[in-house]
Amino acid sequence: ACAISGDIPFSAHSSPHAVLKHRLGGVSGSVIEEVLQKLLQVAISDPSPVVRLCVVRSLDERYDPFLCQTHHLQPLFLLVQDEALATRAAGLQLLGRLTKLNPAPILPNLRRILVDLIVELRCGGDTGRGREEATRLLVVFLQAEPLQRLVNPVLPSLV
Repeated sequence: ACAISGDIPFSAHSSPHAVLKHRLGGVSGSVIEEVLQKLLQVAISDPSPVVRLCVVRSLDERYDPFLCQTHHLQPLFLLVQDEALATRAAGLQLLGRLTKLNPAPILPNLRRILVDLIVELRCGGDTGRGREEATRLLVVFLQAEPLQRLVNPVLPSLV
């Protein structure tokens, strides 16, 4: 068994929730964790795009130590597939911010999203809407400092 802070031992079989609860505030950390799970469920399933966007935008830096945990990443990546462009952009911004705290599980998925955006830009349909949305999301990549290292190598080929 290993100890995170020396006072509570954790084994390799300890749940991530137990470790997170200990690291991030005991009972209050557990409550925040539960509320975030419910908010993320609303963010990906509410029928109203306005509600989904408001939930995503409310997830500010205070929650980053919780949100960057791997069990929250799947719903966060679903946000990038939302039907509303504003929600997709807000989800991408959030993931970019979380990359600073936990890059290993986030960057490979963001790289795939970037490749999809590039394909849409190069081979998008005749309507132009897909290309416009891909361009707007690419701007999010460029504005998020942690994501620039993904975009910079391919940027010359896009211009």
